[in-house]
Amino acid sequence: RLYEAGKMQFLRRVATTEAPALNKRSDFFELPVARFDYIGFGPELKDQQDLRKAFAYSLNYAELKSLLNSKESPGCPALPKRWLKDIPCLKFDLAKAKEHWNRVPEKLRNRKFILGFSKMGGDGVQQGMEWMQHQWKKNLGANIELQSMENGVYINQLKTHPPDLFRKGVGLERPTCLAGLEIFDPKDRENYIRLNDPTYNSLLHQIKFAKTEGLKKQLCSKASARLIDAPFLIPLGEMYFGMMARPEFKGWWLNEINQLDLTDLIYKP
Repeated sequence: RLYEAGKMQFLRRVATTEAPALNKRSDFFELPVARFDYIGFGPELKDQQDLRKAFAYSLNYAELKSLLNSKESPGCPALPKRWLKDIPCLKFDLAKAKEHWNRVPEKLRNRKFILGFSKMGGDGVQQGMEWMQHQWKKNLGANIELQSMENGVYINQLKTHPPDLFRKGVGLERPTCLAGLEIFDPKDRENYIRLNDPTYNSLLHQIKFAKTEGLKKQLCSKASARLIDAPFLIPLGEMYFGMMARPEFKGWWLNEINQLDLTDLIYKP
């Protein structure tokens, strides 16, 4: 409202729910951002691979992409495509999902699962979580309870006792594949899924010392596939931020780690 009233010239973030109505405006921009957003599985589901696969295969990712007005498909790595040689993605496969679900012990299937997320994500995140809750109920009969919290409380819970499932987004400190994947290094403070997988750790080590960009892309694809095939998490695809900027301002540039460069800024009414 402040932007539309002319009291603001630059609006860094527009809610995804607003994007469809703004797409054709000359002052609306969508730019890729270096983030890793995902649905994680809590420590209690660490040894429940059939359950994790059932949850992963029972989501209709094409429907979620449309719902969220996403440019890139959920279920694919939450990393820019140019960083990977191949793009491993989770696919909606209800028959396979039910096959894995039926292998899960009945007592576990019938329990209530908590899906946690931060209120800071706004209406778009809330809508996505409600959609997942409905998908898992409809496709598997799973009992999912949503639990939204203030961000500080939520982060503390992730550090101490993560819920069964949780949504997390991490902004990268530098625009590289390694910066995205090392979030799940056993020593990283953002490793809320508590991953300590020897195969994955070895791939991270190889990426660090890879000599060529081609080899880095190949290893980045392998490490992403390891996360997805297990699955240790459900990636939510490459993220884009919508923003508004008055057209009379030229020469500004925002890079993928949210650094705004005004070196060449000019005002041209």
